[in-house]
Amino acid sequence: MLNSNDHLFGAFAQAVADHGSHPAIGFYSSSAQSYQHLTYDQLHQKIIRLGNLLKAEGVGPGDKVVLILSNQPEYAVSFFAIMVAGATAVPLDNQYPPSQIRNLLEHCLAKLVITTETIYEKIKADTNGLPVFAVDSDAFDIRVR
Repeated sequence: MLNSNDHLFGAFAQAVADHGSHPAIGFYSSSAQSYQHLTYDQLHQKIIRLGNLLKAEGVGPGDKVVLILSNQPEYAVSFFAIMVAGATAVPLDNQYPPSQIRNLLEHCLAKLVITTETIYEKIKADTNGLPVFAVDSDAFDIRVR
């Protein structure tokens, strides 16, 4: 049995247990026009929710999930959620041209893509029918495309 600190998500789970109500991540909310934060408990809930959605989509051990996100809270949520599903995160630079994203998606044999609605609009023709989860910053909404 793994000690909780033997893997990254285990270490995060320990931080949740130790600091649940304390701020874990801060970000600027454009809709609220102010800085917001998520506590460790809130962040953990979002990670588990997305991880369960990934599992429901059939993502599991050995699968690769591509992340095409900017520096935003959803990146951390998505990265850890991929671990919850047992899959491997494949981060791609959101500045890559769509043709390069298409080639990388094919090359890495991705099972699913996590991105934002804005980035999805730029690359949707290049996702080759892969399932896409679009995450929204302010509401942390997840839409299956």
